[in-house]
Amino acid sequence: MATRCHKCRDLTGQCQDCWQADNGVIRYSDPPPPQDVVTFHGPQFGVSQTQHDAVVAERDALKAEVARGCWVMQRGVKPDGYAEVFKRGKNYYAHRVVYEAIRGPIPAGMQIDHLCRNRSCVNPDHLEVVTRKENILRGISPPAINSRKTHCPRGHRYDRTDAWGRKVCGFCKAEQTRQWRRRQRAALRPAGEKEGKP
Repeated sequence: MATRCHKCRDLTGQCQDCWQADNGVIRYSDPPPPQDVVTFHGPQFGVSQTQHDAVVAERDALKAEVARGCWVMQRGVKPDGYAEVFKRGKNYYAHRVVYEAIRGPIPAGMQIDHLCRNRSCVNPDHLEVVTRKENILRGISPPAINSRKTHCPRGHRYDRTDAWGRKVCGFCKAEQTRQWRRRQRAALRPAGEKEGKP
């Protein structure tokens, strides 16, 4: 039978944060936690799970290094640059946990955009709730770069879209069509006959 942590009710036994608090483990890279923060919850302590989650999120934010306004997570950073924190038996993105703890819940189907372009930053001032499409278009991926283009490679303004929603330059498209028709006529002409009217 699974045991619960006596402080945070984690199903895996005593969670790492509570174990460190009980055993006085201090990492020299961590700033000291605020002295007035209550780290216990449950009916015996008079602190709810939501309050405890807010404290854990605040503590995780304190573990971040402040650099140029960014709160950069030092631990739990994945190879793709996003930081994760362990909460209630699961890994969650650190920026989402901190945002929800400080600003409130994130609406369903919405994403968090890092305005500072630093994926491991958890500063809520650098985070904004946006749709998936807006998050992609604000980035630096090929679709995002192409969506910001206003002129074709020859310098003409994109003035229409094709059936697939891609931007099209009308002038260049007309020129491509003229060249294609010339090639088709040339392929149908008998050998030795020149282009032009007889």
